[in-house]
Amino acid sequence: MLLERFGLLPSQWYVFGMLWPLALILLGVWVLYRKRWFGQIPVVLLGLVCACILGIVVDWIAGAGEVFRINPREEVKFSRPLGDSTTRGTFRLEAGAGTYVVEGSTDLLFDATVHASTGHFVFDAERIAESEDLRLLQEGRRSGWVFSRIGNRVRARFNPTIPWDLRIATGASRMDLDLSLLRIERITIESGVSDIHLRLGDKAPDVRCSITAGASSIRIAIPASSACELDADTPLSHKDFRGFEKVAEGRYRTENFGTAEKKVFLTLEAGISSLSVTRY
Repeated sequence: MLLERFGLLPSQWYVFGMLWPLALILLGVWVLYRKRWFGQIPVVLLGLVCACILGIVVDWIAGAGEVFRINPREEVKFSRPLGDSTTRGTFRLEAGAGTYVVEGSTDLLFDATVHASTGHFVFDAERIAESEDLRLLQEGRRSGWVFSRIGNRVRARFNPTIPWDLRIATGASRMDLDLSLLRIERITIESGVSDIHLRLGDKAPDVRCSITAGASSIRIAIPASSACELDADTPLSHKDFRGFEKVAEGRYRTENFGTAEKKVFLTLEAGISSLSVTRY
């Protein structure tokens, strides 16, 4: 992962690091239960995992001459100024596999630095009354074999003075989303196999966050000053919900939920995953 962060490996290689421990777990389950009928289920799943790992290796070998180039394309920058009468913003990102980062803030309404692996990104903005509707969409080839040698890289910043609704839909991805400085009212994430780090703030009275992902590592940090209700549909996942009390099947709350002025509502749906929700 350090190599990927310094630009020495493509972003999709973190998927390899997530899959090989899963392969070992499935192999161990098969060893324990191979004489029972359900002991063959891990064999099927193990085969799928090994096929994914093999695909990564073959794809890397096929492009070994390019493995140390993050992107042959030039960096593209997008921005939108903040209008005097703008009171809220909506942002939608639709893209393939890659690395997506939100950190800091900007005096503009929005700015972003983008590298596209295939196809190209189109930025569009529409003003509706006092609201700005922003869209960053990848056009061209963004589907197909997700373990490409080269992945998208997007680094974005938002204005902290207005409330935001963020909607993110990507392929297999690494996401580092530090939203602690922003007035986030709603964030929706739909992703494939992913490594998601999300840090929420307390700038809005209520924050609604929904995450739907495949086999993933999901780590969410919420302010200690905010109460939280968590709905988790993650039956095959490792869960770390320290500081939460289970109030119903799949539903958890912090002890200050009935008294806190600010609340975070989390909804998580994921495959075989590692889930962590902490307070800071």
